[in-house]
Amino acid sequence: MPCVWEDAGIFEEGLAWVRQDGKLGFVSERGELVIPCVWDGAGHFSEGLAQVKRGGKWGFIDRRGELAVPCVWDEASPFIDGMAMVRKNGLWGCVDRHGELAVPCVWDEAQAFADGLAAVRRGEKWGFINGRGELALPRVWEDAFSFDGGIARVRRRGKWGLIGVDGATILPCVCTRRMLLTSRGYGFALQKRRLRVFDRRGELAL
Repeated sequence: MPCVWEDAGIFEEGLAWVRQDGKLGFVSERGELVIPCVWDGAGHFSEGLAQVKRGGKWGFIDRRGELAVPCVWDEASPFIDGMAMVRKNGLWGCVDRHGELAVPCVWDEAQAFADGLAAVRRGEKWGFINGRGELALPRVWEDAFSFDGGIARVRRRGKWGLIGVDGATILPCVCTRRMLLTSRGYGFALQKRRLRVFDRRGELAL
């Protein structure tokens, strides 16, 4: 691919954003400009849609470059599990692929859906909502991350642990540092100043 762009992103789903004359568009893996450089900002494609920015607001385009979700949001995250987190007036909710607000913008902070649930914060506590915006797991954690393969990292009383999608404890909150989860299903954590390796059942592997 010729070096003709001012900047470029990585390829996702066969397309990558590029910048020309300060505007962003998308190229194919063959280097063809398939979506013109008309956007003020852009993210990567995920589930067939990509975030784009115009006039200070974010929306989503499809692979043809047509707007699928209007640019009305202050911030937007990629689509995951058919949902995308969006922010308006300082609060987060989520839209579906048609741009319909599936979860109202009532949360101070929110993370992407995974395994049917999304971590959300209101005030100082985190919980998890389902795709209808209902609180599936109560707001009892000081911090929380999206589910990954059916488990999520959560913090309580300053210590980290693991829970399942049903809220059941997999690993009690005993680790002093946030755990690192690997694609092989193991977690690394610091417990009593020692590095521990846990499997997805919360049992010591090493």
